[in-house]
Amino acid sequence: MPLPLLVFVIILEAFVLYLGQRYIFGAAYNKSKFLTYLLVAPGTALHELAHWIMCIVLQVPAELPVLFKPEKHDDGSMTLGYVNHAQTDPLRGALVAIAP
Repeated sequence: MPLPLLVFVIILEAFVLYLGQRYIFGAAYNKSKFLTYLLVAPGTALHELAHWIMCIVLQVPAELPVLFKPEKHDDGSMTLGYVNHAQTDPLRGALVAIAP
């Protein structure tokens, strides 16, 4: 498969997954908040712990992860957790941000 086509397919797949997860999460959240949190709890914990561990590895001062404190944003998205960390150089900031 030619590289430009492969890049297009990956971008298209990411877009479809993004829209799908927003729709599924929104529909589940509207039916049962408790069940939705139960389903996403393991992934949320692992995701935020990955950011926190990356902060430790890169020696970026960070607080413990905040888990399951839902915040709904104006664009309809939600945040279920976060890690507060110190501002750092662009490279380490990018590595913390892209941690799984």
